[in-house]
Amino acid sequence: MSGFDKQEEPKEMNRLLKITLSSAQGMTDETFGGFREGATHEFDNYYDVHKLFGGANLTHIFSYTNPESSEEVSIQSFPPPEEGEVIHVGTRSGMEGNFTLKFLGVESFGDEYMFSLLDKKLNELIPLLDNSSHQFSHSNGDAEIRFDILVDIVTAVDEMGNANDIRAHRVGNQLIIHNPNPFFGGAQLKIFSITGQLLWEMDMNQSIIQVNMPLPAAWYILRLEDENGVHSIKALKLI
Repeated sequence: MSGFDKQEEPKEMNRLLKITLSSAQGMTDETFGGFREGATHEFDNYYDVHKLFGGANLTHIFSYTNPESSEEVSIQSFPPPEEGEVIHVGTRSGMEGNFTLKFLGVESFGDEYMFSLLDKKLNELIPLLDNSSHQFSHSNGDAEIRFDILVDIVTAVDEMGNANDIRAHRVGNQLIIHNPNPFFGGAQLKIFSITGQLLWEMDMNQSIIQVNMPLPAAWYILRLEDENGVHSIKALKLI
């Protein structure tokens, strides 16, 4: 899948995600991201653009090339994901108050990808469509890296489940698991190694579960079940 490139024809520029941050006082800022063959998860001199910050009281939005990096960018290219992608989004403002994130360009990626916004302060996962927005309040002392854009690859229905089943992403040392249809009657989520060893289990009585468990890079099986049987089985590859 072709992403975006500042040197490509305008038609290629249509395949990108634009995120706008607006304050209640009317100040706005933007950041952009997309997938491109040849891009990396580090800063790419040919594709990426560093973020330029203004005054301390202005509103800023940017992304990080990776969680461990302090490289703040306003335009970022990613390699086309094979198992999903996490885009780490930062916001900065010297003012407290209410802010709005707006997302444009989601539909430009077609049906191959599914986007969600993870608000780590509120522990909420919001599905993103074109023109989606998310309102939040900012207080002094809030973490700058509050948001993650989770990108899932949509796959056809097969014996391993479907795109509407549980989804999972690694965020730092945590595994974030999202169940769009949570069960509230004794359902359990279990994580197995590829050899069938049960590694972790807990009641799946909420939409988002954070697993604070070191899982090395490998294939895993996620299974959601209750007394009536197995509701979802998903293969997950951590890299």
